[in-house]
Amino acid sequence: MKKGLKNSLFLIFAFIIGIASIFVGNSFVGFENKTNEVAYAAEDEIEISTAAELKNLVNTYNIARSTANFVLTNDIDMQGETLYGGIGTGEIPFAGTFNGKGHKISNLNFDLSKNVQGQDVVSTNKYVGLFGVTDGAKISNLCIDGTTSFTVGQCTNVYAGSFVGQANNTTISYLHNFANMSFDSADVFANNVYIGSLLGMANDCNVSYVVSRSNNLGTWTLSDASGKTTNAGGMIGYASSTS
Repeated sequence: MKKGLKNSLFLIFAFIIGIASIFVGNSFVGFENKTNEVAYAAEDEIEISTAAELKNLVNTYNIARSTANFVLTNDIDMQGETLYGGIGTGEIPFAGTFNGKGHKISNLNFDLSKNVQGQDVVSTNKYVGLFGVTDGAKISNLCIDGTTSFTVGQCTNVYAGSFVGQANNTTISYLHNFANMSFDSADVFANNVYIGSLLGMANDCNVSYVVSRSNNLGTWTLSDASGKTTNAGGMIGYASSTS
C-alpha cells in the first residue's frame, strides 16, 4: 500500500515538474524573443542590400529604428523608385550609425511634395536627403552616384543635401558625392532654402574626408523670391559650430 502511494506521489511529482519545465521553457523563449526585439530596436546591426530594403527603411522609419546600426552590404541603384522622406525626421531624428562599407547608392529621387498615398504635404519645414534629420548619428564610408533629384512642394523652410537635410551633433566621414543634382525650382524658391551637395545644414558636427565631384550643378537656379533667403554651398549650405 505504501509502495503504491509512493509510486502515485512520484508520478504526480514528475507530472508537475514536466508541466513546470514546459512553462519555464516557454517563458525563456518569450524572453529571448523580447530581448532580440529590444536589441533590434536599440542598437542591433541591420544589413541593407537592395533598393526594396532601402525604400522600406525610409517608408517605415520610426522610433524603433532611430538608434539602430545600419550596414550597406551592396551597391544599390534606386532608378525608378521614389522616396517620400529620409532616414530621420524633425520629430524623430536618426541617432544611430550608417556604415556604407565603401558601397554606393545611385539615382536617388526624393518627392516631399506628396506622401506615400499620393496626398499633398504642406508643412513648415521639409528635410530632404538620404537622411532627413540626424542628431548624434555617425555616417561613414558611403558614395552617392548617378542623379539626385529633389521635389519639395509647399513649406516655409527647405533643408536639402544628397546625404543629410539637417545634421545636428553628427559625425560624418568618408562620404563621396558623384551625383548630378536637380531641384524642382517651381516650388522651392518660394521658401527659405539651405542646400548643399552633401548637407543642407550642419550644426555642431564633425565633418572629415568628404569629397563632392558633382559635375552638373547647372540646374540650381538660385534666385530668391522677395524676402526669402537662400543658403547654398558646394558641400554644405549652412554650417554652425562645425569642424
